[in-house]
Amino acid sequence: DRPNSEFESSGGTFSFRKRMKDGLELDFIGSGFASEAELPGPIYSSSNIDYQDSYNYLLSPGLSLKEDNWSIDAHYSYAVDWIDSFSGGIWGTYQTVGKSIQHQAELIYRRKLFDSLKWKSGFTHLSQKFSMSEDAEIDALRDSQSIWGELGWMPIEPLEINAGVRLENHS
Repeated sequence: DRPNSEFESSGGTFSFRKRMKDGLELDFIGSGFASEAELPGPIYSSSNIDYQDSYNYLLSPGLSLKEDNWSIDAHYSYAVDWIDSFSGGIWGTYQTVGKSIQHQAELIYRRKLFDSLKWKSGFTHLSQKFSMSEDAEIDALRDSQSIWGELGWMPIEPLEINAGVRLENHS
């Protein structure tokens, strides 16, 4: 053991699902994690100020509608990742602080056309903001959207043939 080499971590996940009535379900999923690490620094120059702390969490509500031949699923997710680290040595000190925030929404439609033929389509939107400070500041935003469709044919079980198309936009 080296001085200042402690580590602490905690996290958890939960899931909730509620059937409101036949064919309608609500769900909610969450997850979180945090860690703190006191780092001993380089062997040639141990330090009691080096550290790395991080946390992340995800919250995601959803809705599902189902009937005999079709279903619609809608989900939203909000996620945050954060890190703060500090290191010192003969080169000086160095600190990094970074944070990422994501929003994602997804809508999926499924339809059974015949016993051997089914259709699935959807839309997804993702927005991600990332910022970090080190020697230089970084502040970036990324957005993407996609729309897609897929046709599935099962001529004999277990053989299934799928054909699909996807259109994406990134900015």
